[in-house]
Amino acid sequence: MVVLAVGLDAAAKDSSGELNRAAAVAIQRSGKLESIRLVDALEPQNSAKRKAKLAEAEAAYLAGISAYDELDTVRAAQQFEASMKAFRSTDLTRTLEELAKAWVMKAASFVANGENAAAKQEIEKIVAVHAKAQFSSAYFTPDALKQVEEARKSAAAAKGELKVKTTPSGAEVYLDGEYRGVSPLTVKKLLPGEHLLTALAAGYSMAQQPVGLGTAEVSLRPAEAHEQWRAAVERIAQDPRGPLRDAAAKELGKWVGADQVLLAIAKKSSAGHKLELTALRLETKDGHNAAYQIATVPMGQGLGPAAETLFMALLSKDEPRQGGNPVVHFDLPGSGTLRRTVGYALIATGVALVGGGLFIGTQANAQVDEYRRTKQTDAQRSAELKNRGQTYALMADLFMLGGVVAAAPGGFLAFSGSERKEELGQAPEAKGLPGTDARGKEARGKDARAKEAAAELERRREEQRKKEEEGQQKKEQEKNKRDEEDLRNF
Repeated sequence: MVVLAVGLDAAAKDSSGELNRAAAVAIQRSGKLESIRLVDALEPQNSAKRKAKLAEAEAAYLAGISAYDELDTVRAAQQFEASMKAFRSTDLTRTLEELAKAWVMKAASFVANGENAAAKQEIEKIVAVHAKAQFSSAYFTPDALKQVEEARKSAAAAKGELKVKTTPSGAEVYLDGEYRGVSPLTVKKLLPGEHLLTALAAGYSMAQQPVGLGTAEVSLRPAEAHEQWRAAVERIAQDPRGPLRDAAAKELGKWVGADQVLLAIAKKSSAGHKLELTALRLETKDGHNAAYQIATVPMGQGLGPAAETLFMALLSKDEPRQGGNPVVHFDLPGSGTLRRTVGYALIATGVALVGGGLFIGTQANAQVDEYRRTKQTDAQRSAELKNRGQTYALMADLFMLGGVVAAAPGGFLAFSGSERKEELGQAPEAKGLPGTDARGKEARGKDARAKEAAAELERRREEQRKKEEEGQQKKEQEKNKRDEEDLRNF
């Protein structure tokens, strides 16, 4: 699984690093899937180099252990130094512990050689970077172990600070292999001396460098496959609720060799210092949304825990396919919100036209009644009433026909459609997080109003049919009456 976080505005973009981190932690905790980091997937050559350096570091470490066991502590120190150098070119967010082990064994080699001053310096450097490093009594004298404890006390009381700024901002910042937050930020309680800084941002190369206290500014260069990442992000931002979103995520997932994509789309909420977060787990095989969540989460320090809870819910259960077909959560062209909105509008238009037709029809009937009451000797008046009645009748027929023509497709658009879950408001909510119940209520309200409008239209249609039948019967009766009169006159 690969994680892709997309911010739709400046505030959300600066939170992308935190979302990436929360998703990675959730994936690791779930134990269901293996995470593919974009920093590795978009940097295949540099990733391969880091793996090669890791193999080199491990080999040098084993050579150092062998030399130490053979009591060749001078060569052991050299091998451990070579191991440390190689480890510094690996991904220190994952290998800091191994680096610390090689460093500790270098200090142990100095102790075995009687180089106590050099050993003390190494101990202080190690504790400054990794205070929890293990120093075994099998390798260190009581005096050396005492120096370790003193160094740890100093680390606990440290007051040094390091301000970290990155370009672009919002990068994940690791100091001495430990995650510290997203840039810009200030890391406190540090001992003087060298520390190891790592900065990660999706679409950019990993940046690692030794730093001291004060300020560190890091410029991240675009990754080898930066354009593939940028294109996917732009397409998703262009259509965050539509099919282009899923298509772009699926394409990027296939490109990096992932079976699934955990996609998180964020934008600044209008309800305070919060983010509106849409998260989905998409299968790259056919775009099936195996899980879908939406929530409003706090920004700042509360973002990480809230997002992690959301992502854990996303990973906890797979949504079944519908009839073997993939489930999606977006508005299909011609359907979804737009489809129903057009349907409601057509139904309302149909109701209005039918209502107008009924009113004009009554006017036509009134003209017919007046025509019958008018003396036939008043030819001009009779002609006016006849023409007006025919005009009203024609208009009534046209209005009724227009109402039917508008309402029929409107009903189809409003109440028929795909069985797929297309609306964001229909998605399951994350437990314990603010969801979208208001959206669901609004959608249900619209559906109820549409049904009422359709029912009213059907009632008026029935009334019109009855009036037309009555009118037809009346016309037949009048025709029969005239025929009888004509026969008598004849």
